Amino acid sequence: QAEDGIRDVERSRGLGDVYKRQDIKKLLNRAVLFIDKMDDLFSVLETTKKKNIIEDSYKKAINICKKALKLKEPELNSEVLKKFKKEFVDSGLISQDYLYILKKLGKMKELAEKGKLEEIPERDIYSSMIYTRKLEEILKKRKR
Repeated sequence: QAEDGIRDVERSRGLGDVYKRQDIKKLLNRAVLFIDKMDDLFSVLETTKKKNIIEDSYKKAINICKKALKLKEPELNSEVLKKFKKEFVDSGLISQDYLYILKKLGKMKELAEKGKLEEIPERDIYSSMIYTRKLEEILKKRKR
C-alpha cells in the first residue's frame, strides 16, 4: 500500500495475455494427449514384437526338430516332440533340458495366442531366441 492509503494499481493484463494462456493450456493438453497415444502405440508395438519372437522361436525350433528327425510329411507338433524325445533325449544324445525348452516354447506360444503375454517372464521371451539357436547348434554337432 502507498502511504496515502490508496493501493497501488496492479498492472492490468490485457486480453492478449488471457488468450495466450488459453492457447498454452490447449497446446499442453494436446501434447499430453499425443504422449498418451504414443505410449499406447509403443505398448502395442512391444506386445507385437514379443508375440513375434515367441512365434518365430517356436516355429524355428519345431522345424529344427523335424529336420533333425528327417521328417518330410507334416506332423502335429506334439508328435514331433514325442519323436524328438525318443530319438535324441531318451537315447542320451542331448540333454532333456532341450525337451523342456521345447515344451516351454509351446506353452509360451499358447499363452501369447490367448492374449496372456503378461504371464510370460520377459527374460523367457528374449531367451527363447538363444535357446532355439543353441538347439540348432547342438543338433548340427550331433549329426556329424
